[in-house]
Amino acid sequence: DAGEGTVAAMVDDPADHEHGHPCAGHAPGHHDVVDEEAGLGVGCLASQLGAVVAGSVPDSRTGEVGGLQNTATNLGASVATALAGAVLIASLTTAFLDNIANNPDVPASVVQAADVQLVAGVPFLSDAQLGDALDQAGVDDTTAQAIIDSNADARVEALRVSLALLALLGILAVFSTGRIPDRPSGSTSVGAV
Repeated sequence: DAGEGTVAAMVDDPADHEHGHPCAGHAPGHHDVVDEEAGLGVGCLASQLGAVVAGSVPDSRTGEVGGLQNTATNLGASVATALAGAVLIASLTTAFLDNIANNPDVPASVVQAADVQLVAGVPFLSDAQLGDALDQAGVDDTTAQAIIDSNADARVEALRVSLALLALLGILAVFSTGRIPDRPSGSTSVGAV
């Protein structure tokens, strides 16, 4: 069946993807600004976080607090990465399946086969990788271009959704900053050290 062959061409070994990056196939520097801003933000925060945390406890407990801070940082980064990845894959799958279902250039047999075969998640494929796979499956040019366009749009939508989730979590985290001490442990006035 042509639909199953087309969908089978879209599912490949994730190890073949270009570093597993969701924007594989885009021009270099496509997301460099986002990466640099995130790195700058984390760097600025991390450089001051230790001082704030250590300054909020007596000197005898700074080692324990530093260990807890590092544990919480690593745990938070791991959970956030897993959550963002899960949202990214779910969003990519949903957006891709919606895009091809609503595209008149994609035959109904392909849409039906995609619904069945891609239910576990759509792999990240660059436009070139997907185009090559569709060529090997013998998919006509109009259908192939419609699928490639749907995949590209779905990747962007999935990135937007996952980054929006991370931004929302960051905004919610701001509300917990009210618990940060406003003066060092043991001081009696705001200006004392």
